[in-house]
Amino acid sequence: MKNILNKCDNELRVSKVDGFLAVFMIGYVFFSTAIGRYIVFDLALWDKFASYFNNRLFAKFLFQIPLSFFEVFPIFIILKYRKQSLKSIGFNKNQILKQIIIGVILYIPLYLILLILNWKSGININLDSMSIWSFLYMLIEIALVEEIIFRGFLQQRLQGLIKNKYVNLLVVAFVFGIIHIPFILAQSNLTFVQVFILVIPKMIMHIYFVGIYKAGNNSVLSATIAHGVNNFIATL
Repeated sequence: MKNILNKCDNELRVSKVDGFLAVFMIGYVFFSTAIGRYIVFDLALWDKFASYFNNRLFAKFLFQIPLSFFEVFPIFIILKYRKQSLKSIGFNKNQILKQIIIGVILYIPLYLILLILNWKSGININLDSMSIWSFLYMLIEIALVEEIIFRGFLQQRLQGLIKNKYVNLLVVAFVFGIIHIPFILAQSNLTFVQVFILVIPKMIMHIYFVGIYKAGNNSVLSATIAHGVNNFIATL
């Protein structure tokens, strides 16, 4: 764990300014999540939009494009303002094949855990969800967006304020966990307390994805592949 946390991007030298910008971004993530929930569930714009398409999975992919852009665009403004490169948030063009292989290999433990959790009932595949559009939705609009925000941006820059790497890791993991609460509440009959308990597995997932990010030489590609495939398989 210590070696993983110490493996930082050599290009990035974080300061307090970066730390405060990370705090701003945390607030913005909560804001954009609330906006997304309001648009999808309260205004029911998703159902209205999907009614114009025969393929709801394709419609979902299209519908999410502006929402995904809305979530991440401040990061790119910050990069320009701070004169930081795309590499500083995990876009590493070196050894891309190796990054892909690492992502695939490190997804395997997640799949084994899924098998163990479902060993009694078995894994029932939902053929309706087995679509290229569903896969791209999970890979690009969910996994990539979350990897850019949490592993590429927040995890690195919050160190400008939180020097202890373990505390920093747990703080970002907690944020990653609770950011999922609004959508879980909207799509389930669980109580807030029950949903809050689900934050713990999300925190563990964040820590694991940080490990993949670092194993891939600070690569959102490696983490995105493992994250996206995991989400896609989990929905089948």
